[in-house]
Amino acid sequence: MYKVLIADDEAIIRGGLARFVESDPEFRVVATAEDGRAALALAREHRPDLALVDINMPFINGIALTEQLVAMLPDIVIVIISGYDDFSYAQNALRLGVLDYILKPVMEDDFFDLLRRAKVRLTESRGRQRYLSWARDQMERYKPSLIDHFFQKWSARQLDALEVEEQLRYLNLVVPAQYEITAIDLRDNYEQQTDGQPEEAWDDNLLYYACQNIVEELYSAETKPQSFCGQKGNLMVLAPQLPNDRSQRLLANIKEMVERYLPVKATLARATGSGEQNVPDVIDRVMEALEDQIQYSIVVTNALQYVERNLSNTELSLQMVANALFVSPQHLSRVFKHETGDTFGTFLTQARIRRAMVLLRQPKLKMYEVSSRCGYSSQYYFSSTFKKALGISPNEYRKNILGYGGEKFEKEK
Repeated sequence: MYKVLIADDEAIIRGGLARFVESDPEFRVVATAEDGRAALALAREHRPDLALVDINMPFINGIALTEQLVAMLPDIVIVIISGYDDFSYAQNALRLGVLDYILKPVMEDDFFDLLRRAKVRLTESRGRQRYLSWARDQMERYKPSLIDHFFQKWSARQLDALEVEEQLRYLNLVVPAQYEITAIDLRDNYEQQTDGQPEEAWDDNLLYYACQNIVEELYSAETKPQSFCGQKGNLMVLAPQLPNDRSQRLLANIKEMVERYLPVKATLARATGSGEQNVPDVIDRVMEALEDQIQYSIVVTNALQYVERNLSNTELSLQMVANALFVSPQHLSRVFKHETGDTFGTFLTQARIRRAMVLLRQPKLKMYEVSSRCGYSSQYYFSSTFKKALGISPNEYRKNILGYGGEKFEKEK
């Protein structure tokens, strides 16, 4: 039901308009006023959808009232009802976006046509409001994921300066002039039992969000942080730079609280920076510092060494490595993901691509030999995987690195 305000200094006109309005069950008169000042106060109280406004009223005339109503209620539909057939009044009313400017006496058929048109505009307006409300809700719901995606693309240098500025504004993010970035790595602590819960009760997402809550609560006592998920799945925190002693105490508190309440061992690193354009460089530095501190378990260390020794084996798999280490593939998969931040399959592909990048620097090696030494039985699949990882084909990479013309390599199959 649409709410209607009637403002006219003649009681008989107010009464007649009210009867017309309420003959349509979708409209209800919520207030009537005999002057512009009273009409404005009633509009603040009732927030009407439709206002029928007389031009000539005491204290505030119809044009001035319309201006104030539109400023207060941007989606209100206004109809000017006047006893004056004055072009300047009509021109000003239309400039303010009123639905119509009609003359007294108001004919019944004309008025019902007016209500029909008002209903169309109000329906469209409510539809827009519902969509905008839905869009805002979706934005808030998915904002953490959007922030994660933005920082991951930014740290990978996939955004130019204009895109960074647009995304910061869109996501309502502010990079302090002087800031610090903390990276937190979580690894399973198999010796710890948490409230008697089995290990399976804690999956990766639950651990991440539990850690995020602890970190944000501890940071909020010092400053306002912005947390996000890094490219390797680490929890990252961007915050205004603190004095070194306070920052170190904060990191020690985070490590203590995370390891007290979660079945993990936490490793933390911190790097400072200034200027939003340097954020990707600071993220690189903090990740290097984090990786320098990480110590892999014996199982993962042996798995990494086994993969490195057997990269050329096209049959190399998680099952093969698990068999060699006398552990179950399920256990190896879980430990490997928690300690390296990558699945076994992702790590294996990256290791093969890294080896290919080294071998492609040797101009005498044919492409099928590079493919074979990296564990690919299909040269086509190798080229496809390489291009997907680096954005260029192996031939293009070799040409760029060696400065050769690529013609002699194009014939290789």
